[in-house]
Amino acid sequence: MVVMAFAVLLSGCEDASVAISKAQEAANQVIDSVQENLALLDPENLNIEQFGAATERANALLQSVQGALNVDLNDPAAVADVEGHIANAYGCLVDHSSPFVVDKLVEKLLSTVNNADVLALVERGVEKGTTAGKCVV
Repeated sequence: MVVMAFAVLLSGCEDASVAISKAQEAANQVIDSVQENLALLDPENLNIEQFGAATERANALLQSVQGALNVDLNDPAAVADVEGHIANAYGCLVDHSSPFVVDKLVEKLLSTVNNADVLALVERGVEKGTTAGKCVV
């Protein structure tokens, strides 16, 4: 009877150990994905200098997208804040550059994002940026 109880306990421990290992592996994959996205968003990889005098605005857009990668998507206020930053950065960059060139940068940025929720957040921010009034620096 005691042996059987130990066998059941050991089996439960093994199942828990397997579950923990799977959870750690999933978390590591998420971290690796975020790190890859951040590496792809490196300004040197995106040729931000092509924007000349608007380079600062292009960097602001890049930083806003990086903020989207790091935001807690379960925090509506934080999501709205990031969306607003993206909209403003996009609008400011369009004001200081051509919409065509800015859209090419956005396409490049979006191609680096592989999280559907973050992608939707960035797209909403860009959409708001197309209708925004004044650029707020």
